[in-house]
Amino acid sequence: MPSSLVMVVILMIAVVLHEWAHAVVADRHGDPTPRAMGRLTVNPMAHIDWVGTVLVPLVSVLVMGTVWLAWAKPVPVNPRYFSNPDRVMMRVALAGPIMNLTLALGARFVMMGTGHDWNGLLSSWILINVGLMVFNLLPIPPLDGSRVIRPFLPMSAQSFLDRLDPYGLGILLILAMMGVLNGVVWGMMRFVLQLLGL
Repeated sequence: MPSSLVMVVILMIAVVLHEWAHAVVADRHGDPTPRAMGRLTVNPMAHIDWVGTVLVPLVSVLVMGTVWLAWAKPVPVNPRYFSNPDRVMMRVALAGPIMNLTLALGARFVMMGTGHDWNGLLSSWILINVGLMVFNLLPIPPLDGSRVIRPFLPMSAQSFLDRLDPYGLGILLILAMMGVLNGVVWGMMRFVLQLLGL
């Protein structure tokens, strides 16, 4: 099993590429905001939130042996530049989880092709990226999942999500402390990992 420092580095890479993917899709759909804010880059310094990307994961790994919560600075996106805001925002939101899935699949193919896990490095890479993908697809604002389901919801439900947005992080923290979040995320992760043959 890789060291705690290596786990945090893997997480940092995964989170940075997740946010970069959001920025790329928004830019390609005509929103200049991510480029203007310096987010159209894989430079970690542009995306890292020192609390959410470094401190919380490091403490989590040291105390519990795993990463249970992490975040980076959200990529600023202005839907007014999109011809169909809800549909394009769904694509922007999906870009991050799809990036994490791609990274996990890439490591899985390397593992299958070489027959090696390099002392758990590839397994940890897969686990962290699948975890980030699953976590971000939860339909709780401000997570990507809330943006993905939004176009399919009636206006009343969309308004509810908007009202919930300022309290989303607090709700996630409460659910994590209650153990509910961990159970839901691990259950979804097990399903994805089974599909990957792990």
